[in-house]
Amino acid sequence: MFLEPDDYLILMNIPMFCSIGKPIRLVGDDVKRLRDAGIKTMIEYAWGGVIEARPAQRNYAMIEDYIANARQGDMKIILPFPILPSQHLPSDWYCQFSNGGRHMERTSLWNPEAIAYEIEFLEDLIARYSAPDVQFVYSGYLMDESVLHNVPCIFDPAAKRSRAEAGVGSWDVLTNEQARDWLARSVVEHYVGVQDVLRRQHGEIWDFHQWCIAQQSPFNGNFAQELWLHRWRDLWPDVSIVLLQYTCFAHGEPYPTFVNDLMEAVDLRVIVEADYCKGVTEKSRAAKARGYHGNIIGPVHPWGGETELTPWMVDVIEEAVDFWRAERC
Repeated sequence: MFLEPDDYLILMNIPMFCSIGKPIRLVGDDVKRLRDAGIKTMIEYAWGGVIEARPAQRNYAMIEDYIANARQGDMKIILPFPILPSQHLPSDWYCQFSNGGRHMERTSLWNPEAIAYEIEFLEDLIARYSAPDVQFVYSGYLMDESVLHNVPCIFDPAAKRSRAEAGVGSWDVLTNEQARDWLARSVVEHYVGVQDVLRRQHGEIWDFHQWCIAQQSPFNGNFAQELWLHRWRDLWPDVSIVLLQYTCFAHGEPYPTFVNDLMEAVDLRVIVEADYCKGVTEKSRAAKARGYHGNIIGPVHPWGGETELTPWMVDVIEEAVDFWRAERC
């Protein structure tokens, strides 16, 4: 099991650009300070399009930098992949919109060559960096918050063939129940195949998909989340499944209730947002009261308005860790 019982706060250490054009990422002594405050695990994103910026040539410097930074701070690391696939794959491997444009941020769920390539890439990373303190997880579109684009991108040749083989007359999942079932089956099948590889690392699966996105459009495939979670549990009853929700409380009901129902039905450990350091006290109390496992926190993040780690952040993080360590409500 990768996520230990006392891994209450997960550090979201994602390099993003603030208004002054400077990338924000915690390294070195800052990571150590957060480890001393009680954070044991961080998340950093492994960009497939950066690792394989040139056709069939992989540069693993990004991964090695991330792992070295985590180990320097005595933290474990979770590496979602691919985030953005290589941009040099055959054109028909990418999802496609109805106007013929390629969705270059997502490879097709129906193209067997694209799927095999993605699986091989994951297996390559796992083989190279397998260790007790490293876990690769699967990330789809929008940093794994969504399976597909909200605009239908199910028009690549492989998707069309799949629909035809399934006898789907209309592609519109809004009006055609057969099309909606086809998309759900496709998504579940894909996520079962990927997680069958990833679960072998530590007997653990992470799912980052957000229910609020599922309400935007059924074309993104998130509506099938409950189906694939149940399928994982049926297939792998002993696997630990972690549901990470960046926006559990942010959108109000019925989202927290939906998450609680899933947690009980599928036996999940749930990690929810902390609203950066300014909200970690309130969100920790709300999460613990609902029986969740912990919070994900990005103390230094442009959306939180902070560009450097300051003493007050370390203090509130330490307080939150102490709160989680205390006897559950």
